[in-house]
Amino acid sequence: MFGTNCLKLESPALDSIAVSLGSGAKALASGLNVLLYCRDLLNQIAAAQAANQKELQNVMSQITDWAAKEQADLTSMQGSLAGIVAQQKALNDKITALQNSPGTLSASDQAALDGILAASDALVTQTAAVIAPTPVPAPAGP
Repeated sequence: MFGTNCLKLESPALDSIAVSLGSGAKALASGLNVLLYCRDLLNQIAAAQAANQKELQNVMSQITDWAAKEQADLTSMQGSLAGIVAQQKALNDKITALQNSPGTLSASDQAALDGILAASDALVTQTAAVIAPTPVPAPAGP
């Protein structure tokens, strides 16, 4: 990822400075060149870090968007389940009222009771199917 072309500890310019200033200057010039290399390397690291930070923000934004959509779906499902529970209670109340009525049931009353029982059983079956856990897909990658 990081280039090695900026590591040039020897160069004609450094050699000419060293010749004119003496042997200590060559060591000084080489040290300066190492510092320049380190600066270049730190700039490359900073650029890579900035790119990584931008990518992280992008991923976090996708997660936030996905979570908001999931929350809306969960809220909708909660409303649907509350409606099913209310319907089950209403049907069970009707069944209880019919079963507690005095006397014997007429053929039409028995048919009505049988219909209500079948509808209640169907709702109970639907509710039981909804309770089964559903896997949540992970958000799509970039």
